[in-house]
Amino acid sequence: MAAQPDHSRVLLTSPRLAELRQAIADKSEPTFSAWLEVKRAADEALARKPQVPDVWHVPGFYGNKEGHIKAKEGLMNDANAAYTLALAYRMTGEDRYAAAAVKFIVAWSQLREFKKGDDSELCFSYHFPAMIFAADLLRGSKHFTAEQGAAFARFLETTALPMNTMSRRNNWGNWGLVLFSATAAYQNNTQRIEQAAKRWKELIDEQVGEDGVLSHEVGRNGGRSGLWYSHFSLFPQTIAAEVLRVQGFDLFEYKSPKGRSLRIAYEKLVPWSL
Repeated sequence: MAAQPDHSRVLLTSPRLAELRQAIADKSEPTFSAWLEVKRAADEALARKPQVPDVWHVPGFYGNKEGHIKAKEGLMNDANAAYTLALAYRMTGEDRYAAAAVKFIVAWSQLREFKKGDDSELCFSYHFPAMIFAADLLRGSKHFTAEQGAAFARFLETTALPMNTMSRRNNWGNWGLVLFSATAAYQNNTQRIEQAAKRWKELIDEQVGEDGVLSHEVGRNGGRSGLWYSHFSLFPQTIAAEVLRVQGFDLFEYKSPKGRSLRIAYEKLVPWSL
């Protein structure tokens, strides 16, 4: 367990935000260059309008690649824009960024019709958490009203949370865990946070082999996509670990009873990538 959990935040704590602002002021690298990219993207996102579909449904990638990309890109781009704008607001204090970010959060909170099946749940699990990170950065500001916050909270509980794929054994489980843990942290739901930490440990035990290979991913498409899918599993597992670290669970050095860990998976994958 981490010594000082911050139950008021989901991903970026108040001290971390202060560190980032100071690094930007000092033009410290690599943070300053990264900030310039964030600001560029935020400035572009100011003119973007929410792209919320009438019905959320994403066809399977391998059966309908073009339809899959078209169906998910509205949420992907809106959620990324919302988070980028919210982060720019927290770094600069400029109202225009916060006001623009809230538009995306409000628009998606009003979506009511969801169809499960195909890749609908998977894509929602890996694109919507950025919207939660954005809402978290805007909580308490004058731009994100109590009424808007209540609507978003209802949407999380009744619509977003049931879309998570945490129970799956492959990368779907990792991405579902990101959605579940981010929602639980936003709600400050202790029971769900503990459930997320438990599932995180189970996924490490189920997915990582004795040699560090991700057994559910390495053989994808006859092994031709194994490296890509291994990253697609470890990336969300790492995001979930960071969300849970903020909530008081230090999982980065966790080792399962079978000796499995996030570290041995990375130690296997990084040399392959290089």
